[in-house]
Amino acid sequence: MLNNVNPSDVDKLPLFAGTRLSALCADIDQKADRFAETNADSALLEQFVNQTVELYNMDESHGLKHARNVAYNAHLLLQHDKHKNYSPRLKRLVILMAYFHDTVDSKYGAESNMDSLLSYARTHFECNNAELQTIEFVLNHMSWSKRRSNLDAGDPEFSTADQTLIELTTLIAEADMLEAYNLARTMLYQSIKHEAEPEPNRTYLIGSWVRTMIEKRILEYVQSYFRTTEAKSIAQPLHDALNMYAEGFVRFDLFEY
Repeated sequence: MLNNVNPSDVDKLPLFAGTRLSALCADIDQKADRFAETNADSALLEQFVNQTVELYNMDESHGLKHARNVAYNAHLLLQHDKHKNYSPRLKRLVILMAYFHDTVDSKYGAESNMDSLLSYARTHFECNNAELQTIEFVLNHMSWSKRRSNLDAGDPEFSTADQTLIELTTLIAEADMLEAYNLARTMLYQSIKHEAEPEPNRTYLIGSWVRTMIEKRILEYVQSYFRTTEAKSIAQPLHDALNMYAEGFVRFDLFEY
């Protein structure tokens, strides 16, 4: 469906900026910022995220803005009936995990950050041992690669876990997956990842990845990878807008390699 995208200038995504998908993503950004402003824990949560970003030289695609958006997505998912019986303390833990989900990301060598994260959660949020174990389990099993393994191949540790742990892991994973519809963020990560690659290889690698990301992954989320009706419901307008955007690549011949 898609031509290879040339993202050497991320502003060229552009055409993304004037689309329905862009408008939906901008609306999420604004609502996430407002949610952060009203959350009493945000200052401490964001302090740890910023410290981690600086320590591991993480780019903004996995920085504070992304953490805020995932936390907001988690907040939306918590509104559904399935989670109505969660205690205020458990809901607070969900938002904490949403903010912290990338602070142990192996892509940046941050997996060794888990002990610091758990210590921070104990000190600043008075998390008990059971809650710390929950944080560690969820953050170790919610990534896309683990998520795909859990669904497609099976993961004994995940599949035999307590039902609440499975629910929480799914919730954080899907809150994160909802952020994939923001193509500006997706493009930013790939542009930085391949920054040192000489042209034309760089353009080809990024373009191929973006095409595959959209066609083989994001557009498959609703049908194959979201496991909860609430995530599918939130994702559907983004899915429809992404489909329209993807078709525009060909119709207007926007991005060519």
